[in-house]
Amino acid sequence: MVRCAWLIGTATFILVVFTCQIVSPGVIISIQGDQLTLDVGSAQGVRVGMSGKITKQEMVAGQLQTFDIAKFEVTQVRTSVCMAKVTGIGAGWNLEPGMNIIFDQPLVAPQPTVTPTPRPPAAAPTAQLPNDPVELLRQGNAAWDRQDWTRALEFYGALLRQVPSHPIAAERSAAARSRIEATAREAEAKQRAAERAQREAEERIQREREQREAVERERRNIPLYRETARTYIDAGQWDNAVEWLRKIAAVDPADAYLQSVLEMELQAVDRELAAGRTEVAEIGIGRLNRLKSNLRIESHDRQLAASTARLEVAKAQEANSNGDFGAAWTHLKKADALGIPQSIQALAQSVKETLPTQQDLEKFGDVSAAQGEWLVAQKYYRLAGEVSPEPAALSQKFRLAEFMPNADFLLDEGDEHLIRGDYSKARKAFALAADIAPEYRDSEFKFLLANILAASPRDDVQSECREIVQTPLFLVGDQLTSVFLEARKRCSE
Repeated sequence: MVRCAWLIGTATFILVVFTCQIVSPGVIISIQGDQLTLDVGSAQGVRVGMSGKITKQEMVAGQLQTFDIAKFEVTQVRTSVCMAKVTGIGAGWNLEPGMNIIFDQPLVAPQPTVTPTPRPPAAAPTAQLPNDPVELLRQGNAAWDRQDWTRALEFYGALLRQVPSHPIAAERSAAARSRIEATAREAEAKQRAAERAQREAEERIQREREQREAVERERRNIPLYRETARTYIDAGQWDNAVEWLRKIAAVDPADAYLQSVLEMELQAVDRELAAGRTEVAEIGIGRLNRLKSNLRIESHDRQLAASTARLEVAKAQEANSNGDFGAAWTHLKKADALGIPQSIQALAQSVKETLPTQQDLEKFGDVSAAQGEWLVAQKYYRLAGEVSPEPAALSQKFRLAEFMPNADFLLDEGDEHLIRGDYSKARKAFALAADIAPEYRDSEFKFLLANILAASPRDDVQSECREIVQTPLFLVGDQLTSVFLEARKRCSE
């Protein structure tokens, strides 16, 4: 039913533009060439030969308008669906499933009529069965062979009434009865399955129709949703705006206003980056990512990736200026992964050229390690590993820088145990220090002292004693002189 309309067209095909509500009785379910399947049938009053129009709604000048784009004629009708043929289509239009249809003739659902119950027809006379038992068995066997179980049962039953104990008649009567019952059950099951399939198909069509009607109701509300979202965005209330933008995306992810919101935010991010306000730009990119995730739309992915890459290059430039080389390299790697836009490739390259190379960072680490600044050395080795894949030599240096503070601690702890005379604990501390840093020859010498002093009379420490005896006193620090002399005394006993 059309509430109001105005016409535009030619003599061969008329295009009807509706600017008010259209009441559509059905939609297109499927399309095969010029053959259509519609979701209305005889139950809704559709008849063969009825004609109608196919409509499409579009936004024109900010208003939702409905166009008559094609004509059809019904060729077949079923209970819940009908088939129709396209008889004309406007230039430049394409038909799609889900489009609304309007019939030219009114739909009048058939009214149930009360008819008198007919009398059942008289039963056909049953063929006379022979009385001869031999003939009954012969005809029963013939019906059995052609699998006419009903006639076989009749003949065998008649034979059993004359000869109750006849074995063949008794056995085959039971078998024929079972097969008749099985056939009836199969037929009944097939009938139930067919009825269930028909019922499910009709329910599915009904659900799809209700869903399309719900979408159409929402589509009519899109102008209100746009204006509500725009009001919240202008007020800076993005959380509230997202709720209404999500309603638009649920009906039409490609909605022009929805795309314009994304485009507007991307332009705002690029302006902030151009002005050097990276923190504000980062907030905008975060908002865009949340917006796309909430709305579940995939447009503007490339533009967002390009803006994010610009942000990473800007953050790399800031980190480099602050001397945070590791953060600078991290941001540049992220930008490379996203794809650095052509417009800022020169800037990204200039940032890379001003950063220390892997070799530079490794040298800084070596210098710090040589000065005993192990934590600083760790930092440089770690940064060198982040700049490029970490080679084996660099990995070994980082491990040494990581463990050397522990070795120094163990050596100091061992010295204290030696001075206090707790030789067993001293020996353990020096052994651990030697495992961590074999380069420390000092830990090996102190281990020998502790081993000699901690040894029992049964222990063999001759090799340790030979080392100690050959060590000049002036090579031993003042702090351990007394301990060294005590060890030499033990060796001479």
